[in-house]
Parts: sequence; structure tokens; C-alpha cells
Amino acid sequence: MLIMSFMFCRGELRTENNWRYLKAEHLFRLLNEYDDRLPEEPPRNLAKATNPAIKHDDIEGWDCDLGTLLARFCERDYLIKEKVVSDEDHELGVSYAIGPRAVLEVGRLQILTFIHEASGQEISDELLFEIKGGEEAGEEDSGEEDNRAAM
Repeated sequence: MLIMSFMFCRGELRTENNWRYLKAEHLFRLLNEYDDRLPEEPPRNLAKATNPAIKHDDIEGWDCDLGTLLARFCERDYLIKEKVVSDEDHELGVSYAIGPRAVLEVGRLQILTFIHEASGQEISDELLFEIKGGEEAGEEDSGEEDNRAAM
């Protein structure tokens, strides 16, 4: 949930599919800020291998390292991994987005709710508008309430 929250909060919104993508460098840095036992930088072979053999030290209590964990999330469609070439140095990198399985099983609204409950903030209408794909915020809820009241 934390990884998906970072993608949603810090990811770059792409209008062609309305998803937020977060570069691997940013994701690793954010996770390291959360827990300094996690590596601050992604392994160099993250973009080149389908199933990378990552050489980070194992994290206590985990059966694998962070790169392998991300690869598992991608294999199971919880995350989308996209190879990208940077404009500055033309180096191959990776960006991640929330995958289709995570959307089905968790949902973007639940991720947004998790973020706001953890921070003690209210969800803005602008974010609700983005989540619901352009529908008016609260539109679906009012219809459900009317249906329950009629029963």
C-alpha cells in the first residue's frame, strides 16, 4: 500500500491513460526515507533484465530484496514497469505505475483514502474528480443513498 501511495502522490500524471508513473530512482529514495534499511538507489540492471538478479543486501525479516519484490509485484500485475530513456543522458531507466490487479483488488479511491487518513487530511474535490475519471465528486454516492432510501 505504501508503494502505491508514493506512486499516487509523487508520480507524474500521464493524460493518455490517466495513470501516475514514478521513476525507480524516486521510489527507492522515498522508501529509503521511510525506512533507512531499504536501499536509496535502484540496482543498475533494473531496466535491462526481465527478472533481475539484484545484488542488494537482504533486509532483515524479508525473504528477498526490494528489487525482487518489485519484480514480483510486476509479474502479478500489481505494478506496471515501463522502461524509459532519459532526455539528459539517454540512459535507460524504469518507471512504475499502479497495475490493473491493484486497481481491481484495492482501487485508487482506497489508496487515496489511506493516504489522507494517515496524514489526517480531507480528500480534495480535485483528486476525487481525477479518480472518478471526470465525474462530479460525490455523484455516485448520492445515487446509492437514494436507492437505499427507496428500499
